[in-house]
Amino acid sequence: MRLLKTNPWETGKLMLVERTPKQMVGLRYAILSHVWETEELIFEDIIDGLEHNGSETSRNKVYKACERAARDGHQYIWIDTCCIDKRSSAELSEAINSMFEWYRDAVACYAYLNDAPDDLSTEEGSAKFSRSKWFRRGWTLQELLAPKDVEFFSGNWTPIGKKKTLSDLLA
Repeated sequence: MRLLKTNPWETGKLMLVERTPKQMVGLRYAILSHVWETEELIFEDIIDGLEHNGSETSRNKVYKACERAARDGHQYIWIDTCCIDKRSSAELSEAINSMFEWYRDAVACYAYLNDAPDDLSTEEGSAKFSRSKWFRRGWTLQELLAPKDVEFFSGNWTPIGKKKTLSDLLA
């Protein structure tokens, strides 16, 4: 399993670290649940030192996720677009088969809904949240069930609630 270090501003670049299953025992990491956009910052970009690749939105998502995880005291975060080498069919297959476990074992799960509003207190805000693209993708149920808790963020990275507090809307 590869993880991103959550301190790119300290090193001047995004850094991936490899951990064996044995090294993962007891390792505390955050995980990001999100919707892929057309121009994502991907594994190859990080390995090749091309962090300027991908859209500005994608780069911002990765850096904000790292920032949030660091602020919450986590050294590492797993983000599928950056941590899986999709050029390797074996690695991609292993990742797909292990994803429930990785979400379950993460100490923090951040769900980034780029099309969600900052305020869910109005009927319009709640409706927009419920119509988010995040709910219409294949991994949503797994990413809701596996982690102990999920913290939801709007497109501005504003915290908008947790799985437990948003259960009525999630249902």
